Amino acid sequence: LHNEELATLGNSLLGVLGAEWIDRRYPHLPNKAFQAALTMYVGPRTCADVSRIWGVCSAAGLSNLTIENKPRPGLLRWRRAETALGQKASGFKQGVLYEDAMASVSRAFVGLVYTLSGMKATREFVAANWLSRKAQVGDLLKFTNPFIVLKYTLAKYDREPPVARLLRESGRASATAMFVVGSYSGSMKLGEAYGTSMKMAEYRAHEDALRRIYLSSSGN
Repeated sequence: LHNEELATLGNSLLGVLGAEWIDRRYPHLPNKAFQAALTMYVGPRTCADVSRIWGVCSAAGLSNLTIENKPRPGLLRWRRAETALGQKASGFKQGVLYEDAMASVSRAFVGLVYTLSGMKATREFVAANWLSRKAQVGDLLKFTNPFIVLKYTLAKYDREPPVARLLRESGRASATAMFVVGSYSGSMKLGEAYGTSMKMAEYRAHEDALRRIYLSSSGN
């Protein structure tokens, strides 16, 4: 297979294996956050980072690079693409961005591992180099009205609607008031947060409950 074909195959495999892993790790994640997490784990920027970690192009330290036409076996060699008018860049098609070119290297390796060793080895390879990376999936969860979202989420799982309960407070009549609120479904506490007002504490408590639900690895 040509490098471009291997990269295309590798990209498809990364999508499948990445989605499989995220769905198993975060079974309650909403669709938009799921897609964003998939991009975070196996998207172009991450693939380019993986290539850099492997040492691709580290010696050159240049941007706008292409793979040489005739690399020696076992050696990744790069050179600056020609930019003069009428001159063609070798290795990659003209107009390919540096990050895309870097990403295609790691994707091609995924395709190569699959071609030579099969799915089991590919799954292990992807897990070790992509899915083991630390990603702040919680940062992808943004809520305008967490109470409404939580209400519909709980209804989806046949749970009682959310109720905010004051757990602790101090200095209610002072400038340093603090309220601690729990978000409950029936007798089950789903989340907890504090705020300088009841409204703020309730908002944060419902938001905390949603994050705990969506980031839970439990299937229940």
